[in-house]
Amino acid sequence: MTGGKGPWADNYAKYPENGPSTDILVENCTFRAPTHSALTLGSESPAATNVTMRNCVVDGCGDLLYLKMRTDTPQHYANILVENCRGTCATALHIGAWSQHYDSQGRSKADLKSFADGVTMRNNSVEARHATRWQRNDSVFEVTNVKIE
Repeated sequence: MTGGKGPWADNYAKYPENGPSTDILVENCTFRAPTHSALTLGSESPAATNVTMRNCVVDGCGDLLYLKMRTDTPQHYANILVENCRGTCATALHIGAWSQHYDSQGRSKADLKSFADGVTMRNNSVEARHATRWQRNDSVFEVTNVKIE
């Protein structure tokens, strides 16, 4: 199950069409401009665990990996691995808040906080203008255990 956005996206009983995504493999793909990001977690995803992208090529993309942390949707991401990718992109790892359509629908800011834990980028050979763009906003999201090898 995938999808869902908004303050109650993580209420799977109320919105059974939403749900966490687990054990995802993106492998041997080529991403060309004008692709915004090769792999994006966020925008319309309340949870994803065990996501691996490997042996992919980026050819002028925006981001290799983008954690798009919504300000109006509680998101939980864990165990994200990007490895053995090569090519060119604007940013290798982009993490930032996204508030295009903010509406808390009465839910508290603390209940809307998002989390990502265990992001590993290893053995990538990517030419990027920015290695990372991490727009920290501790009141909106928390990211822990990031490794770039």
